[in-house]
Amino acid sequence: MKQHKIERTSQLWGTYGRNPVRDTPTWVPVAKLANNHIINILATQDHIPGWFRRFLLKEIVYRAGHRITIPDVDHYEGYVTGNTPC
Repeated sequence: MKQHKIERTSQLWGTYGRNPVRDTPTWVPVAKLANNHIINILATQDHIPGWFRRFLLKEIVYRAGHRITIPDVDHYEGYVTGNTPC
């Protein structure tokens, strides 16, 4: 889990938010995604690769073990917005 602790802050997910206001995604570190957002990604995004699905599952386990709860938000502010995170 030590490696996961490092990767959770650098691995990004592109999101438009619950009520999209932009044509391009906002790139948010997995560590900052709301708990329900991760659960919804796993439930609805069948196109994501297996390694990323496993990564998100590890994040759920990590949060449970560290009692981390991140509440839902409509938009993630303060992160990179655009077609690519770089």
